[in-house]
Amino acid sequence: LAGRTGGDEFVLYLPTGDAEGSPHTPDSFFRLMAEPFLIAEVEVVISVRFGYTILGESRRSVESLLREAELALFRTREEVGQSWKAYTSDMDAATRERIALTREIRNALRNHQFEMYYQPKVALSDGAVVGCEALIRWNHPQHGMQSPALFIPVAEKSQLIAPLGFWILEEVCNQLRQWSDAGLEAVPVAINVSIVQFRGGDFPDRVAALLRKYSISPALLAFEVTESVFEKESILLQSQIQRLREMGIRLSLDDFGTGYSSLQYLQDYAFDEIKIDQGFVRNMSEHASEKIVETILGLSSAFHADVVAEGIETEEVRDRLIALGCTYGQGYFYSRPVPAAKFEEILKDKRIKHSA
Repeated sequence: LAGRTGGDEFVLYLPTGDAEGSPHTPDSFFRLMAEPFLIAEVEVVISVRFGYTILGESRRSVESLLREAELALFRTREEVGQSWKAYTSDMDAATRERIALTREIRNALRNHQFEMYYQPKVALSDGAVVGCEALIRWNHPQHGMQSPALFIPVAEKSQLIAPLGFWILEEVCNQLRQWSDAGLEAVPVAINVSIVQFRGGDFPDRVAALLRKYSISPALLAFEVTESVFEKESILLQSQIQRLREMGIRLSLDDFGTGYSSLQYLQDYAFDEIKIDQGFVRNMSEHASEKIVETILGLSSAFHADVVAEGIETEEVRDRLIALGCTYGQGYFYSRPVPAAKFEEILKDKRIKHSA
């Protein structure tokens, strides 16, 4: 028996007989699906993941079997590449919660419950607003405004991060268009980009289409990527990042110092900007953290990259960063992330000394 249960989800019921001699083992099925198909004389290779459960001798309802297979399928999405998993009882509680949250995230996208906030990036010397970072928030109908720390990890594991990421990108482009139409002098907006968005191979094309749709200068966009993506998928990134740079979009290395960075990455990708992780900035009273900040500033200068210190919360830290030669920063000392309407006021003022 076979049937379709969702957009790209199908269910199969297969007799296994003797598990040792059955042709319907997960491994054999996986190998079969990995074979190329010929469609209109074009060879097509599909990517497949599946979760499965075995009925065995027990009496369980069809609904229970489908739920178990769905739990197993959900677990495969936590891994890179094609995979399969068998249902086990320990999947139940935690996975059920993640599945429920995944459904809520999907509904939130459909029902326009997400909202963009913007945190100013300033010149430390005089507080001039030189840019901002776009940060998503979830205006949950029952629980109010939710931090991305609640839902972004689940979105990444459930493959929802791609549609969510493209929603963010279009929302930012639309907002830049609105600010420009209102006569405001827009500043570059930094957007966090997931490795999942690059995996389709068409990320630069989709970005270019949005720039044309909203008549936005590529100089008004910066894409922030974290260090970890380069360890696993540097080949995937190289050609696409090169295309984005050729379009005029800035590239920023986020949370520098916390992951897998090497000097080779800095050289290969020629980042326009390096962001010092807030953990080092907040702990600058400790000698080791200050030395790390000083080292990052030196490296950035050698690679001709701007530096942004994240997590500035006090005047003392701001002054110490200036003394070390750091040019730009962001943090609660200047402003929390704010809704677009509030950020318009900041754009009009053009300068922030510190938050009230």
